[in-house]
Amino acid sequence: MDKLLSICMIVRDEEKNLKRCLDSFLPIINEDWCELLITDTGSVDSTVEIAKKYTDKVYFHKWNDDFSDARNASIKHAKGQRVMIIDADEELAQESIAELRDVLTGTKHADKNSIFFTIKNFYNKDFGMLFSELIQARVFTREGFSYQYPVHNRPKTATPYLFAEGVKINHYGYLFVNDEKLRKKKTDRTLPMLMKEYKKNPDDIHVLVHLAKGFRSMNDMDSLIYFGEKFVEGMRKVHYTDGWTSYLEVFVGMVGAYLRKGDEKNALRIHEESKRYSQRIAEVPLILGTYYAGHDNDKAAQYFETVLEIKSKRGSPYEKLLTSNIKVVLPAVLNFLATYWYKNNDLAKAGTYLNQGIYMNNNRLGIRWDVWNNVNLGRGILGELGGDSFPRPLGGQDEECAECGDNVFVGVEKEELSGNGRDVSEDLVSGTENA
Repeated sequence: MDKLLSICMIVRDEEKNLKRCLDSFLPIINEDWCELLITDTGSVDSTVEIAKKYTDKVYFHKWNDDFSDARNASIKHAKGQRVMIIDADEELAQESIAELRDVLTGTKHADKNSIFFTIKNFYNKDFGMLFSELIQARVFTREGFSYQYPVHNRPKTATPYLFAEGVKINHYGYLFVNDEKLRKKKTDRTLPMLMKEYKKNPDDIHVLVHLAKGFRSMNDMDSLIYFGEKFVEGMRKVHYTDGWTSYLEVFVGMVGAYLRKGDEKNALRIHEESKRYSQRIAEVPLILGTYYAGHDNDKAAQYFETVLEIKSKRGSPYEKLLTSNIKVVLPAVLNFLATYWYKNNDLAKAGTYLNQGIYMNNNRLGIRWDVWNNVNLGRGILGELGGDSFPRPLGGQDEECAECGDNVFVGVEKEELSGNGRDVSEDLVSGTENA
């Protein structure tokens, strides 16, 4: 039987992750229509031994500081009609197995050359608490397919596309945000590669995006701003479409960086600049609202209500190319607004926000359904919650939650909806960086 799918992985020293990853894909790895290929780039731990327990197609490729070279080497061994790209620090959400099998083996989507899944990035080990989501292209027609860029490699996709958002992959590669040693190891590896590319082509938007994001993850606000301003200048020279949405994460980082430096004027300038490309980057008013909460609650409430307005209306599907942690913080935003309107004597509005927050918060916040059944009880609970100041939806460095955003997608403007996902018909250059 001809193989429909080749799962291609590049690995190195992944003994802590690989078994979890491969176990999650067992329901399809063992199907006759699927093959698993693992290419090792120089492991010195037990990665290779683990890999051989799952497949006899284990290959070796010398690492030469080029992720695309390694990926392309792994794909050369594939025999399937399509290839799926997976990393060892990921796992397939088990509730997605049926839909994944349907998407890959059914005839309905047989013509799709690029298929996008939902990626859920976790930032701490309490896996329900802190995460972000985006969509990435992960399945491609093998013929003619390859990667480009040595670091934060980007796949060359082909039309037509399918957004199979119901297929979810959990990604644990960003748990290092609270581990300075691991963070330094990763940045020491990728930053020199990015700077090398920058010296070759200082106007490359893709490189500027990842330099800005890299310095953001290092909490180097000055460097983030430096490369971010170059990004702003470069973006004015390109023809923008919705397919560029993931690039817009740089605006989120820049607003946060300027606010950390106490530079409201430039933060607001970047906010306005971002509107040249999208009026729906909810993370920007979220950061601004958080900044003002506690010392200018009127402004904070306006920004937070802008966030809710954006999220209440359906926008372009390409908005999901932008990494977002909105789901995590919306209950706290609603909590703030409930407190704000209660103190401003608009109990109807306060109650609406309170109930919405209770519905979403999964018991993370100390609010009860019966608050509004007793005026005195309600006044007491909200008074303790708000006091003379207001609860801040984001504290410390929480604005950094969406710091990975490992995609760049360029050139998409139109969607059609059908079946298990969204069929997309126009050209797209996309990125699935695994660095």
